[in-house]
Amino acid sequence: MIVLQLLHSPFAFLVLFLVLFLSTLGIVALSQWLLFLRPLNIGAEHFRAKRYEEAASAFQTVLKRRPPPGIEADTRRRLADTFDVLGRGEDAAQERERAGSAALNAAKDPTALIAQGDLLRRQHCYDDACRMYENALGQMPTGIFPSARAQIMAKLTVAHFGAGRPTETLRWAKAALTSSPTKDIRRLMESMAGVAASDQGDLETAEAHYRAAFALAEAGGNPEEIAQSLATLADIQRKRGHLAEALATARCAVVACDSPFRGGRLAQIESLREMGRFDEARAAIDLMKQGPRHDQPNVERRMQAMCALSLAWIEAADDRPEAALPALEEAREHLKAASRSTVWPPPPAGGEDKLGLYCDSTQMRVQVQLGHQEVAERLRTSVESRILRYADDRSLLMSVYGQFARAAYFEGDFAQSQEFLQRYLECKPSPIGLPTVYYWLGETYLRLGETDAAR
Repeated sequence: MIVLQLLHSPFAFLVLFLVLFLSTLGIVALSQWLLFLRPLNIGAEHFRAKRYEEAASAFQTVLKRRPPPGIEADTRRRLADTFDVLGRGEDAAQERERAGSAALNAAKDPTALIAQGDLLRRQHCYDDACRMYENALGQMPTGIFPSARAQIMAKLTVAHFGAGRPTETLRWAKAALTSSPTKDIRRLMESMAGVAASDQGDLETAEAHYRAAFALAEAGGNPEEIAQSLATLADIQRKRGHLAEALATARCAVVACDSPFRGGRLAQIESLREMGRFDEARAAIDLMKQGPRHDQPNVERRMQAMCALSLAWIEAADDRPEAALPALEEAREHLKAASRSTVWPPPPAGGEDKLGLYCDSTQMRVQVQLGHQEVAERLRTSVESRILRYADDRSLLMSVYGQFARAAYFEGDFAQSQEFLQRYLECKPSPIGLPTVYYWLGETYLRLGETDAAR
């Protein structure tokens, strides 16, 4: 009876039209999910589980069904990453080119904009990537699909971190955390917020974020995630000067899972170096070099570069510059191989990324100690020009200023050494760095005849 009355009302046809229209939209959405999104999600699950052949097959299934440009761009980008892991570099390059073309054909599709952002981020074009992600966020209606909005904010967080902007990194991480993120995104954003807070010198806040990330990882039960969370927690404990606690946490990370990223090993090595236990640190580096190895050759090469750089820092701290130099050369070779192992995209202009600057600034200081002034001067000029791109990256600036200060000291330019040490202090270093910098400041004052200031 009610239905009959409604049919005779003046709004009956409007109501009926809306019902049919919404039903049609639901059918279209369901058919799209079944045809494209379901195999795409299956492919993503295979990739996370390291079943790369199955992942590639699922992504190729999506492409055979001729998806709309936005979904095509995202699928081809994922397929390219899968081909990279499988060692099919040329196929990966072709898929990325096709992904870029598909994305351009859907300029206002959020999925296409996200795919473009991902491609640009891989090219280290972080500013352009951020613009794409912000455009995608602007296309997403507020209040609808909050988890999708959180995912875009997470990508913005990572892009700003890559660009060395800790303030923006922290801002977007907090925005993602308040936008109904999934559990995985929440854990990642807690970690990124910790990194950004640490880079800004707020170690207490950073540790709170790292502990939150560890709680989420522990609840999820994934050994690799637990190990990574413990490793970052150990690192912040080290920076706060709690070395025994940091070393214990790092060992727990290694026991939980010695994952391909080997974060637990790295935290263990850095804690041992800070404690002056150099032989134990060298032994830990040998274990870190052995693996487990990462599936992607370029990522594994960068990990090996980190091992070599860590060894160089240990040798330099142990006053063995002649042993540090071959370790730095090894690190550089790994970085060059990493840039060559991916056919597309080319490395960014100005050399590698920040890891190359860490290597070059350390090598400059070592070359000075060994009396190779011309080589050191070339490295100094190169680092000084490239560091300008990272004016907000506190950790990198402190490392470079510290190396420059030591180099100036060994050259006998105590006033310049003092200037770089003051710049280091202006970066608001972590407690663990203060004893060393004050010691060297005292040495420079003493050499300049200012005994009271030295004392």
